[in-house]
Amino acid sequence: MPALIWFSPGEVPPLPLHDQTVPWSFMALHLLYTFLANCFLIVLDAAIGYYAAPALVRLGGGEEADAEGAIRGMRRLLAGVVALYMFFNCLAFFDQKPWLLYLASAVLVTDIVVQLIICRKMMHRTKL
Repeated sequence: MPALIWFSPGEVPPLPLHDQTVPWSFMALHLLYTFLANCFLIVLDAAIGYYAAPALVRLGGGEEADAEGAIRGMRRLLAGVVALYMFFNCLAFFDQKPWLLYLASAVLVTDIVVQLIICRKMMHRTKL
């Protein structure tokens, strides 16, 4: 049993730097902030993907009658992708695996950037 150490009322006990018993160490807070940022990025990715789906279908070409079904299918696929992003985000956070959390962040940011680039190209193509 550890010995009790008494501190005077004005003295603050020192915290260990790398002790796993401290509930909210710097690393735990860092993972929490990354997890919350990923949650925001997932919602942002879903919103961009919902509005980028018609641009992606137009990029593929095809008839106008088939486009509605393709857009609906692409939006269903988007729901599955968002569920996978959230699953891996939660898995990384609750298992305390920083590398998986950072990988999920990188994939999310790449997905958002690619969607924005494709939408921008499609807007410029329709203006010409």
